[in-house]
Amino acid sequence: MGFWSAMERNPLTRRLIVHYSPNPQERSFVDSAQRAEREQITVSIAALDARQSRQFFGVSMARRGIQPLWLRIENRAATRCRLHVVSIDPNYYSPHEAAAANHYSAGRRLVSFGLLGYLVFLPLLLLIPLKMLSALRANRKMDELFREHAFPLRPIAPGKQAEGFVFTGLDVGSKVVHLRLLRIQGHLEFDFQLPVAGIDADYERRELNAHPRRRAPVFRPVAASAPAAPRSANAAASRPCPTRR
Repeated sequence: MGFWSAMERNPLTRRLIVHYSPNPQERSFVDSAQRAEREQITVSIAALDARQSRQFFGVSMARRGIQPLWLRIENRAATRCRLHVVSIDPNYYSPHEAAAANHYSAGRRLVSFGLLGYLVFLPLLLLIPLKMLSALRANRKMDELFREHAFPLRPIAPGKQAEGFVFTGLDVGSKVVHLRLLRIQGHLEFDFQLPVAGIDADYERRELNAHPRRRAPVFRPVAASAPAAPRSANAAASRPCPTRR
């Protein structure tokens, strides 16, 4: 057992370092993936919500506005095909960019102790190199994980398949994906509308073509006020005039 493994296994020493614990074995999103097939090419796709992306990659990607999109493309055609990743999101993140946006900052974690904590507990100064080294190690593991599970952009040969993640902008409620595959004989288009947890979408409970029922207007009778009695000339003349003093 190495030094870092021993530090991570101990609950007390784990708080002294930057601990990065992804769970790439958690793949429940595959069961809810949508599938479409055209000309002997099958595309399976799923959009991860904030909880699923945090479980798989070990960091809160939704806070950075990044959403992993899982893809599996099976090519049973006679020619090669290649994913046109720009068709999914023109502003997609490369694996290196997505990982760098979620890197740990040792300086921010050191500031969390506070200046008073370092002045009172001088031994905490010994944690500075430990925090920095563990943050660098965690960021290096993160880079490897994102690069390993990214969707390969090389052509998919006949009889082969490719799968991985494309890192796109964040959407909640619903994510519309337009996917294009490039081939020699012409490109193929796939359109998906993927549900994403995180918002209670009204369209999921109501039909879009249904018109809302309008309430019938209610007319309430208004009580007529009695007309004022006209003043007579004698009544006006009998009113005493104000006297000056």
